[in-house]
Parts: sequence; structure tokens; C-alpha cells
Amino acid sequence: MMPIETLTAANILAIPPGEPERLFSPEAGALRAEFATLVKRWHPDRNAGSAEAAQVFTRILTLRSAALAKLSGHASPDPSVLKIETRDGRTFEFKAKRRHPFELGEMVIAERRVAFMVDQAHESLFRAGLRRIETIVYPDDAVRHEVARFLPTVERVLATPASRIAILGKSENAVLLKDLLDHLGGQLPPKHVAWVVSSLLNLACFFAATGLTHNALSTATVFVAPKHHAAYLLGGWWYAAPAGARLTMLPAETHALMPPSIAAGKRADIRLDLESIRAIARVCLGDPTGVELVGRADVPRPMADFFRLPSSGSALEDYRTWDQVLRESFGPRRFVELPVSASDVYP
Repeated sequence: MMPIETLTAANILAIPPGEPERLFSPEAGALRAEFATLVKRWHPDRNAGSAEAAQVFTRILTLRSAALAKLSGHASPDPSVLKIETRDGRTFEFKAKRRHPFELGEMVIAERRVAFMVDQAHESLFRAGLRRIETIVYPDDAVRHEVARFLPTVERVLATPASRIAILGKSENAVLLKDLLDHLGGQLPPKHVAWVVSSLLNLACFFAATGLTHNALSTATVFVAPKHHAAYLLGGWWYAAPAGARLTMLPAETHALMPPSIAAGKRADIRLDLESIRAIARVCLGDPTGVELVGRADVPRPMADFFRLPSSGSALEDYRTWDQVLRESFGPRRFVELPVSASDVYP
């Protein structure tokens, strides 16, 4: 194995996802040190948004997840089966529909559950995320009834020698928004982007009213149920914080959206979630920058303008403006079916 410091992009991309031992050592401490070295060299934030660096970093995350799986006993002859052997000798298994590496570990999606396997090195973030979920404040029972079903429910917390694992409940109809986009060829029709945005702005209003910020809204943390036009915010809670609290770490995708005033003060602010919702909409429309939205025949101009312009800074004001944008773009509200089921996305 070549010294990690000398590896080129081509060297790393040539390593198959199933052969992590070609990059990482089979020992937890060495693996953490090697991953830290690779992050310093290849993280997109350190490479001015380089597409090649992003590709390499994604492969590093995939290989790190595979290495951790082998190290902690997650590996199974059937890659669709998640096998977890805990530190106290218990074994858990469930059938995985899809597996995704992310910056802290790996997310495993099953029919009715989602498992987040977070590297032990990020245990403080893991614990903070669970604490945020457990302490979500609902002003009254009516609000709880309306909102709680779209937020996480922790079913079980497990520990292995290499990671901490949170298993969350999930509607059987829900799929990761990123997976839905991949299934549809990279974008959603504007009328369906509309209900995703409406759902997320509803949650943003709830966060603003209860003094919470999520800080990791993206197509890789939001789940959607096309059948019901519903959005569930199950991922990314490791970065959630009370409004005004000091921000210590953010995922690269969110960090890139941070308004300069928030970056200067490094304090949690609902504006970052509001900008993230606009970014999600642009990705869903197949134009992450928004440069080509104006002039597209399928995207109404009021909608294109809303997604391209900065947030007002107020969740409630953004929602009011969005309500007007919907009327100007599509007229009276009506349900438009998206004929895609969870079994289509996860056969």
C-alpha cells in the first residue's frame, strides 16, 4: 500500500468500493488518522470546489464506510443485509434497500427504518444529534400532531467498536430525495418540486418558531413520499443547534451556502436552512446554480425568481412569498399525482 500522502486522484479512484484495505489500515486508530490525512488533502472546501476533488472525496467516504463495516463486523456475504455486532455481544440485522456514505459514516435505508452509522471519532456530534431530536419542542398537542410525523423517531441506539448507530423509524412510502432524483434521471417536474418546497418551508417555520436550526438540509437528508406529497427530515441532525448557538461543524454542501454574515459570526441562524431549501429546489430542477432557470419553458418565472434570489431571512415571510409564487405559477392548488412508488425507487 502506497503512503497516503503520495496518492493521486487516479490512484484513489482506481480502488474498487469493495476493497477498502487498499486505502485504509485494518485498525481503528490508524484508520481514523489516515482518514483525517485524506480529508485535509481532498475535502472539497480545501480544493476550491474542484469537481475532481469532490469525486475523490466521495470515493474516500465510500471506502471508509466499507473499512468500518469490515472492522466492526457489519460486513455480510449478502451486501443488502446490514449486520451489526454490538460491543455487548448482541447481533442485529435488517434488509437494506440502499446504502449511502456521508461525511460522518454511512446511512442505510430499509423499508421502515433508516440506520445512521457514525464513526466513533464523531461521537460528540452523534450524541448532540440525538439530544436535539429528543428535545424538539412542540408548543401544543395540535402542533405536535401536525409536525412530529415529519421529524425523526429514534427506535434504537447501538454501539460497536468502531461506530455509534441510531436506528430511526421511516414511513414505508418514503424514499431519500436524492434516490428519487436518481430514479427519475436527475430532476423533478416543477409542480412536484413545489410540494417539496412547501413541505420544507413548513418545517422551517416550525424551527423558527421553536428556536431551532437544522443546518444540513439537502437531497441527502430529506426523505419524500410522492404518494402523499410529504417530506420527512430524517438525516443531518448531527448539525442541528439552537438559534444563536455557536456552529462548530457543518457538512460541506451546507457550508458552501452560508451567507457571509453567518460565516463571520459562526452562529446558528434560520437563514442557512432557508438558503438550503432554495438549493434543494434548484437541484430538484436539474440546475444547482439556478443560472438556466430563467428562460426555461417548464419553469414558471415567479418560481425561477424565488429559487434564484436570496431568502428574506424570515421563515414566515419566505412562506408567505412562496404562497404567492405558487398562485402566480400554477393557479389554484390541486393535487397532481407523481406515479412513483417506494418499490419503484427501491426494487
